Amino acid sequence: MRQLTKFSKKLNNLLGKGGKYETQHRRKDVPSSYFLMEKARKYPYKTPDGKVSRQLLVAAIHRAAQYGHTGIMHKAQELLDKYFPKKNGKRFRALFKNSK
Repeated sequence: MRQLTKFSKKLNNLLGKGGKYETQHRRKDVPSSYFLMEKARKYPYKTPDGKVSRQLLVAAIHRAAQYGHTGIMHKAQELLDKYFPKKNGKRFRALFKNSK
């Protein structure tokens, strides 16, 4: 099994008992509104107990950038700015330079 990074361990602890939204079963246990891509239940941004998570939003921005989902990137950035205005700054703006 692959060794978890420090960030992954922190994220797993944040997400609770089972750790990740890894299985489809866990994804079906929470409302679709917890995901940025609701119908496909991808890009979770809330923990299973319904709290908006900065770590999940940051992960969504990076993952969406990898797959070219610019709409998801912008949606995640808007939520990040809304819920965590003081912790942001210009850290993720570089990801948006080449997106439309």
